[in-house]
Amino acid sequence: PRAPAEKPYDGPPLAAAAASAYDANGNELKVEYQKADGSWTENPAEITATAVADSTEVSVRVSSEGNYTGYVEGKQKLTVTKRPVTITGEGWDAEQPYTGAEYSTDKYAAEGLAADQSVAELTYQLKGTNVGTYTGEFSGLKIAGKDGSDVTANYEPSYVKGSLKITAAEIAKY
Repeated sequence: PRAPAEKPYDGPPLAAAAASAYDANGNELKVEYQKADGSWTENPAEITATAVADSTEVSVRVSSEGNYTGYVEGKQKLTVTKRPVTITGEGWDAEQPYTGAEYSTDKYAAEGLAADQSVAELTYQLKGTNVGTYTGEFSGLKIAGKDGSDVTANYEPSYVKGSLKITAAEIAKY
């Protein structure tokens, strides 16, 4: 009987939304939430989801002490969605002249990570020597939580690959 509780992943837990119900005479009814172990609680803060994998559907029941028998039952979705993170690889905005030496970078920046979380592993490489156009490549993303745990599954990464264009250099006149 409650609207879903939903938020993007950010580290802290999302609690079931508190509900209240009243009968036709304005008397407050008892609202209970079913915990993972099958027991019931009146405290929605005991039902939480921290990671995307914790998303669940919570059983909720409403009863009246004294005036009515039985329960009215329903469900409430408790959903943690993947947090978007953008990872941008370094590149060259301007064309670079051929010099015979390799142009190379492995630098990148990540935007959108939750507080106290960081990129623990990621390989980025953009390099080129000869005339042509090159695009950076990413592999092996791992995002670590404050305690070092792997929280990568809670993120929806998008990658912006850097580029490099090497143009022919003018031959020196002798």
